[in-house]
Amino acid sequence: MNPDNLIYHFLVAVFPLIVTGIIHMLVVKFDKLSILKIPFSIKLFGENKTWRGAFIMILINAFILWGVSTILDLNIEGSFLLGAWLGLAYVLFEIPNSFVKRKLGIPPGGSSSKNKSLFQLIDKIDSSLGVAIIYYWLGRADIQEAVFVFIAGTIVHMLFSLLLVQVGIKKDY
Repeated sequence: MNPDNLIYHFLVAVFPLIVTGIIHMLVVKFDKLSILKIPFSIKLFGENKTWRGAFIMILINAFILWGVSTILDLNIEGSFLLGAWLGLAYVLFEIPNSFVKRKLGIPPGGSSSKNKSLFQLIDKIDSSLGVAIIYYWLGRADIQEAVFVFIAGTIVHMLFSLLLVQVGIKKDY
């Protein structure tokens, strides 16, 4: 694998979602765009999976990837649409985990007393896995590059979660 390719894939598939995720956390913390704070299904996924989150993760990620492509002159064909797809993948791949946690009686935003480490790990890998799969499926990366996106996305998700807890934006890791 060419290291230059890894930097490119990080800038395309990971970095915009980092920025989008931080924006999303700030919107939630300061309760902005409350008109979109409508849960998909409280019964199935809990109150934290909302249309506001989907809107931000899809649309803002599309704009950020388009901006990164433009500013860094990456010439990413269809950068806005790719950003939207990756934001959608991020959102969709978090939903099964929320569904399982609701079925197990774990409250939204809460953690399990049993298997806490397992659920924390799943919380960090689900969206990264989805992004890597969709990135590969769209033909934007080969399998090795998609695995890199998965690993880099997971590590960055873990590090930023710790940071956001430390600065008080997130309540729990």
